[in-house]
Amino acid sequence: MNYLESHLKRCPMLVSCESWECSRCGRKYSSKDYRIAHEKDCGNPETSKRLVNISVKFKQCQHCGKIFTRGDNFTSHERIHSGERPYQCLHCDKTFTRQGDMKIHERIHSGERRYQCRHCDKTFTRQNDMKKHERIHTGERPYQCRHCDETFTRQDHMKIHERIHSGERPYQCRHCDKTFTRQGNMKIHERIHSGERPYQCRHCDKTFTRQYDMKKHERIHSGERPYQCRHCDKTFTRQDHMKIHERIHSGERPYQCLHCDKTFTRQGDMKIHERIHSGERPYQCRHCDKTFTRQNDMKIHERIHSGERPYQCRHCDKTFTRQGDMKIHERIHSGERPYQCRHCDKTFTRQGNMKIHERIHSGERPYQCRHCDKTFTRQYDMKKHERIHSGERPYQCRHCDKTFTRQDHMKIHERIHSGERPYQCLHCDKTFTRQGDMKIHERIHSGERPYQCRHCDKTFTRQNDMKIHERIHSGERPYQCRHCDKTFADQSGWKRHERIHSGERPYQCRHCDETFADQSGWKRHERIHSGERPYQCRHCDKTFADQSGWKRHERIHSGERPYQCRHCDKTFTRQGNLKRHEGTHGQKSYFV
Repeated sequence: MNYLESHLKRCPMLVSCESWECSRCGRKYSSKDYRIAHEKDCGNPETSKRLVNISVKFKQCQHCGKIFTRGDNFTSHERIHSGERPYQCLHCDKTFTRQGDMKIHERIHSGERRYQCRHCDKTFTRQNDMKKHERIHTGERPYQCRHCDETFTRQDHMKIHERIHSGERPYQCRHCDKTFTRQGNMKIHERIHSGERPYQCRHCDKTFTRQYDMKKHERIHSGERPYQCRHCDKTFTRQDHMKIHERIHSGERPYQCLHCDKTFTRQGDMKIHERIHSGERPYQCRHCDKTFTRQNDMKIHERIHSGERPYQCRHCDKTFTRQGDMKIHERIHSGERPYQCRHCDKTFTRQGNMKIHERIHSGERPYQCRHCDKTFTRQYDMKKHERIHSGERPYQCRHCDKTFTRQDHMKIHERIHSGERPYQCLHCDKTFTRQGDMKIHERIHSGERPYQCRHCDKTFTRQNDMKIHERIHSGERPYQCRHCDKTFADQSGWKRHERIHSGERPYQCRHCDETFADQSGWKRHERIHSGERPYQCRHCDKTFADQSGWKRHERIHSGERPYQCRHCDKTFTRQGNLKRHEGTHGQKSYFV
C-alpha cells in the first residue's frame, strides 16, 4: 500500500492531499504524475509561470469506500446506493442517475446521431461509441492484458478479459447463486427470472432480453451485413460470425477438447462436443421428455409442438423452423453453391454436404454402428442403419398407420395421400414426389450416367442401381425372406417376394380395380389407361411404356449382352433368357 492509499484511509470525507514534492523547488503535488510533469519544466521561466500547486479534494463513499476526485461523479455514484434516479426521459418512463445519460438516451427517441465516423457513414449517439468504432478502421488496440499478449480496442473489454486470469466473478444474481464477470451479463440473466424483454423490434412485435439480439434481428428486416471478411467478399450481420469465418482462411482452431485431440474454431462448438464425452444433455423440451446437448436444438424441436415456422423464403412462400434451412433453401433460387471440395471441382449449397463428400476422397468413415462393424460417412446414415437392429420406426403417417424409420420417407409417403408432386422436370411436364427422382429422370434427357461399376464399364443413372449391379460381381445377396430361405441382391426384389407369402397387393390402379404387389407393375399398368410411353430409344423413334422394355430394345442397337451363364460362355440380352438357359445345365438360377 503506497503513501497516498494509506493517507486516504486515515483522512475524513473531505481530504486535501499534497504528497509529491519537487526535488528542485520543493513544490508539492497531489500525484506522482503531476510532480513528474512539473519536474520536466522546473526552472524554465516560460513554463514556471503556468505551473500551479495542484491540490485535489477527494470524496469517499460511506457505503463502499470508493474514492472520487470529482464531486459530480461522487454524487452520481451515491445514487446507486440510495436508488435515486432524478432524471426522467421526456418521451418515456425511463429514469437515470446522471443527466448526461438521460440526454444520450433521449437521442434514441429523437433519432439524433451527432457523431459520425471519419472513415465511413456510420453515426453514433455517443462520442465514445464513435471512437471505439473508429478503431475497427485503424486497427488500434491500445489496451493490453497484464497477464498475456491479448490486446483490446476498449478498456472495459480488457478488464473483463483479465478476470479470466484472476477467476474474479464479482456480479451475483439476486435470485440465484449464479455469478458473472460482467454486470451486463448479470442483468441479462436476471431477466430470465423477471421475464422482462425490454427491447422490441421496430419492424415487428418480437421482443428481446438484450439490445444486441434486437439489433441482430433487425438486420433480417434491413438486410444490413456490416462486417466483411478481410480475405474474401463474404459479409456478415454479426462481428463474431465474421471472426469465426476468417478462421477458415487462417486455419486457426484455438479451442481443443479436454478429452480428445479434436479442435474447434468456436468455443461454443467445443463445449457442445465435450458433452459427448460427459453425456450431459442439459436442455429438455417443455412439451415432452426429449433432451438436447444444445439449447438451439431444443428450441427448434419445440417448434414441432408449437407449429411455429418463423423463417420465410424471400423468393417464395415456403417457411422454415430454422434460419439455416431457410438460407440453404434460398440458394435454390439464387443458384449459389459456396462450398467447394478441396480435392475436385464439385460444389455444394451446404458445408456439411461438402465435408461428407470429402470423405469419399479421404476414405474416412467416422461413424460405427453399435450393433455391428458397419461404418458410415454420416451420423444420420448410422442412426438410420441402427434402426434395422432396433426395429424402431419413430415416424408415423398422419393419414394412415404406416410407420417409417426416416422422417423424409414419411413426408414422401404422405404425398401419396395429398397428391402433392412438388418437383417438375426442366425438360418435360413430368412431376415427382421426390427431388431425387426428378434428378434421376432428367438424366434420361441429358444422357448422364454418373455411376460406373468398379468391376466393369457399365454405367448407371442411379447410385443404387450401380450397387445392386455390383452384387452380380460380388455374389452378395444381403436380403433374406423371413418366410423361406430365398435371398436377394436388392431390397425391392425382397419386398416383392415377401408379398407372395403375405398376399399383400398395396398398389391399386386409379382407373380400375386391378391391384399390384409392386409399384413399378402398378405404374406400367396405369400407362395402359393413359397411353403414356415415356421411354424413347436414343437410336430410333420407338417408345416404351416401361424402362425395362426400353433397355432391352436398346441392346438390339448396341449389341450389349450383359447376362452371362455361369457354366459356359453364352451371353444374353435378357435375364429371363439366361435363367431358361441355365436350366439346361440342370442348375437352379439364383437370379430374381
